[in-house]
Amino acid sequence: MSGVRESTLAEEIRDLKDLGVEDHVIKRMMDKYNRMLTQMMYYYWKHGRVLPSVFYKLPRGELLVLQAFYEQEIDDNNKELERADKSKSVMYNINLLT
Repeated sequence: MSGVRESTLAEEIRDLKDLGVEDHVIKRMMDKYNRMLTQMMYYYWKHGRVLPSVFYKLPRGELLVLQAFYEQEIDDNNKELERADKSKSVMYNINLLT
């Protein structure tokens, strides 16, 4: 390790104030980031039993890649649900008496 601490995405969003970004814009960005992170942590806890602390320890770059994977998986799942909904296959439970 180089000993240089990599800043988190949340820290970088907060640092936008130094660049002149207005507080309400930063607040909206932080709210969106926190919602996404919470949803992602829940998803990976539910499906892979990954503890939330793992996400806080990830370098920013890895977290961004994991976020992209999460978003792609959600998109894929939504498309699969849409395909299933469009086909609307009707299934009947038939009990045959013999």
